[in-house]
Amino acid sequence: MISWIKYLVIGGVIFVSGIILITNAGGVRHSTNVTATQEVQIATKSAQIGGEMRENTDNKIDKKAIVNNMILDIAKTHKEQGKDIEVDYMFLDGSGNKTSNDDNIESVQFLVKIMDKGKIISRSEQRIDLKKY
Repeated sequence: MISWIKYLVIGGVIFVSGIILITNAGGVRHSTNVTATQEVQIATKSAQIGGEMRENTDNKIDKKAIVNNMILDIAKTHKEQGKDIEVDYMFLDGSGNKTSNDDNIESVQFLVKIMDKGKIISRSEQRIDLKKY
């Protein structure tokens, strides 16, 4: 009679341990993804992309440089995970509408997806206001 209780307790401990391990692994992936988007925002602040460019009328926003720096920061953060990363981005005007006109760009919005075998396992979205910095 005691043997079935022993197996029930052992099974319960294994089940709870498995749930904790799975939850922890998923949480680490998502927190790394969120950290990557926050690091891009910090990098944008330190570079002071928007403010100086807007004040000096000779300069225009270099869309290619903004995107390259953003993707580089994201790749640095995620390189240890060994997962595929997909980054989608768009430039927005003051009303939040998509724009390709360099003079109207006021922010950039990007979506970072961590992929595993073609399936999205984590996603994070961030909008950075270039005029604010």
